[in-house]
Amino acid sequence: MKRIEFKNIISPNGRSIITDENRWRVIIGSKTEISFKNQKYAIAFQARINEELNDALFTFNDVSMELYRHYKTNWFYFNMNREQVDNEKQIRYAFSEVERLMDKVVIEYEPGRMFAHIKNTSAYLKTIAKCLQSLQRHREAYAEVRSLELLIGRVNNSFEIVDGLGWNPVPPGGEIVRCEPMQQLTVREQLKTLQETLHKRSLKD
Repeated sequence: MKRIEFKNIISPNGRSIITDENRWRVIIGSKTEISFKNQKYAIAFQARINEELNDALFTFNDVSMELYRHYKTNWFYFNMNREQVDNEKQIRYAFSEVERLMDKVVIEYEPGRMFAHIKNTSAYLKTIAKCLQSLQRHREAYAEVRSLELLIGRVNNSFEIVDGLGWNPVPPGGEIVRCEPMQQLTVREQLKTLQETLHKRSLKD
């Protein structure tokens, strides 16, 4: 069965003067690194990453099938004007990229590229949906526009979960070493994340 296998636990150095390098670490993509006080927490977090990544993979595949059905059902309308002809070209290209990237992500072992493939897949799926929405607005088929908006929402929700892995929330037993997405939050959001982390630590202590 095709599935994503995320394996990126770094063992403690044992000799480093940097505290985090003497802990178990998990690097997510190129933006986030979490350190854990023991191997058990690191393995548990890796299992959660695999679960979330494969949930996203199933969602993307399901949405892709729905979009393809929608495209073929409305295939006859794509000669209405030049804009729709161009939209169809974008749709065809995006479908080919979705298929290529989904095939790559299930055999990819480099975390940075794996997460980049997922991000790009979500972007192409949204491109397809928005091109289809353009057609349906032109046809004044607003129920179809709304149906496509719900598919975009599913893609966004899946990607947001994957994009937040490691810092939203911080995993049990883990501490953030590096997290570029977190640095981009507003001060209020940063304080909220910090408060949640401190609360979890106080419960364990």
